Amino acid sequence: MTPVGINLPNEQAIRERYGSKSVVLANVLDGYDNSEGRALLNEFAYDKGEKQLEEEYGSLGRRLHIAMHEVLGHASGKVSDKLTKDPADYLPGYYSTLEEARADLVSLWDFWDPKLIELGIIPNFDVAKAEYDVYVRNALLMQLRRIPKGDQIEEDHMKNRMMVARYILDNSDAIKVEKRDGRTYVKVVDYTKMHDMAGKLLAEVMRIKAEGDLEAAKKLIDTYGLKFDTALRDEVVGRVKNLDVVSYTAFVMPELVPVTDEDGTIMDVKVEYPLDLSKQMLSYSAFTKEEREAGSKAIANDR
Repeated sequence: MTPVGINLPNEQAIRERYGSKSVVLANVLDGYDNSEGRALLNEFAYDKGEKQLEEEYGSLGRRLHIAMHEVLGHASGKVSDKLTKDPADYLPGYYSTLEEARADLVSLWDFWDPKLIELGIIPNFDVAKAEYDVYVRNALLMQLRRIPKGDQIEEDHMKNRMMVARYILDNSDAIKVEKRDGRTYVKVVDYTKMHDMAGKLLAEVMRIKAEGDLEAAKKLIDTYGLKFDTALRDEVVGRVKNLDVVSYTAFVMPELVPVTDEDGTIMDVKVEYPLDLSKQMLSYSAFTKEEREAGSKAIANDR
């Protein structure tokens, strides 16, 4: 799958010593916006007001959410001095979900910071409202179309989103669920309360990672992020079946090919556009044994 954001490295010790680098692929986000259309929005949006917010501010909200998720979210927090190993070693089976939730919650919290308007990043807080709407709509409804079988979420990003939304839904009246004409809709009815609940959950998620609290991580994620209502999933799958949309999208990236002279000096670079996704993915993973060993050695030395 083509990522929209990349944040490296993941190892806590390397991050603490050297920092991290984050990249947001805006062209991929444009590709998603241009290829997906408005079919899912028209089907799952609660009302016309929600559609208008999405159409006016949804694209900006998505970019900002991903940027704050990658740059601020994954880079935030401090590990307790009591931990002698990477937090991931204390949270087997739960660390990745917890880390994605942590990054999402930092972003959801920071959406309402006045500094964003002061810096000219957003024009007003309607951008935050649009992102809160789509986050809840996707977490509780639309992402279920990607799990046609079973009653359990396996993928960490999906599990994280469900956990965050379900926690807020079950522990406050910030979100309401409504049934109309046999179709389920969700709506953020109090953005301030959702913001407050996101902050409360963020504090606990930060603590769990910092202290390596496996029992707390297990309780939180298993309670709110693991299982889902299969009847609701079947409803969502049925609604999406009649739409001209796909469950997943991937993009074939342009490739930069060097042009050399007889001595091997690079004289120019050509841009080629391959049309074979499988071939491109295999080429990305085609490291030699020596390259793999050198990478492993470098990581070990940094640790």
